[in-house]
Amino acid sequence: PDDVPTGGEEDPSLILPEFMAPAVGLVTKNHDSDVLVYFSTTDDWRVHLGIDISTELGDAVMAAADGVVSAIEDSPLYGKTVTISHNGGAVTIYSNLANDLAEGMEVGKEVKCGDTIGCVGESAALELVEEPHLHFEMMVGGEQVDPMDFISENSKVTDLSQDTAYEG
Repeated sequence: PDDVPTGGEEDPSLILPEFMAPAVGLVTKNHDSDVLVYFSTTDDWRVHLGIDISTELGDAVMAAADGVVSAIEDSPLYGKTVTISHNGGAVTIYSNLANDLAEGMEVGKEVKCGDTIGCVGESAALELVEEPHLHFEMMVGGEQVDPMDFISENSKVTDLSQDTAYEG
């Protein structure tokens, strides 16, 4: 029968989806898991496990790929945070969101690439003196990765080049 998988077919749940930029803006802080980055708010140096995409306060934050909301939390450092699990063992993490998420946003909700999950807020205590931005992290196979390595050039909705204008 046609519906019986053959030995050569790969399980679709093991294949990474195509990821798009989750917000429209410029990258003001790159991912760096090896070099310490200065945080103005806390006046200290830390690794930065995501990228910061500058936006206007209240701008939409979108799901970077199809997936399922696996967590919603209020992080003491990163503020309102939504975590989405994707095929291929990928997880995307959206932080510094406004407290009011998109209607119906809850753990277990299926989202499609481009669905609005919330808006950029000022909830991240760790980055309060920074300009409004989305803090976006990504994990694949349980390991932190640079989201810029996975965001498809074909699906970018923004110029994710480094912003050198902000003097925060």
